[in-house]
Amino acid sequence: MAERRDRSAVASQVAGLGRQGCLTERDDLLLRTLGEVRGLSLGQAQRLFWQEASTVVAYQRLNKLRSWGLLASRPLPPDGAAWGLGPGPVYLLGPAGQLWLNPCASLDWRGLAGHWAEPLLATELLVRLVESGLALGWRGSATLQAELKVELPVAGAARWQQGEVIFHVVGLVQRGIDWAGLVRAFDQVVWGGRRKLSPVALLLPDAAQAALVGDLISTQRRGQVTYLLATWPALAGAGDLFTAPIWQFFAPNEQPVDGRSLAKLFPG
Repeated sequence: MAERRDRSAVASQVAGLGRQGCLTERDDLLLRTLGEVRGLSLGQAQRLFWQEASTVVAYQRLNKLRSWGLLASRPLPPDGAAWGLGPGPVYLLGPAGQLWLNPCASLDWRGLAGHWAEPLLATELLVRLVESGLALGWRGSATLQAELKVELPVAGAARWQQGEVIFHVVGLVQRGIDWAGLVRAFDQVVWGGRRKLSPVALLLPDAAQAALVGDLISTQRRGQVTYLLATWPALAGAGDLFTAPIWQFFAPNEQPVDGRSLAKLFPG
């Protein structure tokens, strides 16, 4: 009964915010983006939604949204700076934010647990592509998994006018991923001609891991899946993610090609 009263109170609060016109279009877009990417650092939020303002301005508005229960916050992971993330804190949807996006949401009163670096790395991909000036659509992990009808550990998919790429970052921070099993899983999506899969971009921690995964793709894949490989250090220093020649390109039945950019792979 207590949880029901709590939910009723949050729902009433959300309705009041709507009636009072407290939320701007930017606030709504920020909440919807968080619904897809799961987490945003303060720095990422400022780069996406307050490009012409300071981090202080972004921090003040984010804290106002947090005071209404629309957002919750967590400290930036200790290794966040090593991955080029931050500054912190990290923001996620609060109970009111969950109800704002979905009035029937099953509220997570504790917030998301686990390692924050991986969802923030996925968000960084989104931020870098937006900074490239692309008119971009982004579908997060949960949305994409539902569309593919498989449980693939993907970060999300970016779609722009010329094409779409599925990004995979799981295993970048937490090692021990079964890469051969991952290749088989992507193969299963296209086996039997069930569907055509957008190119899959794999982000690896270093060149040695990229070489290992590249060999696995070349020798073990069976389906018509195109892969792009890059290391996170190369991406982190690339600046414009769309035009930088950082990707190794693995097309079905062709030899790998180095030094490709997304702009070359998807010319406009």
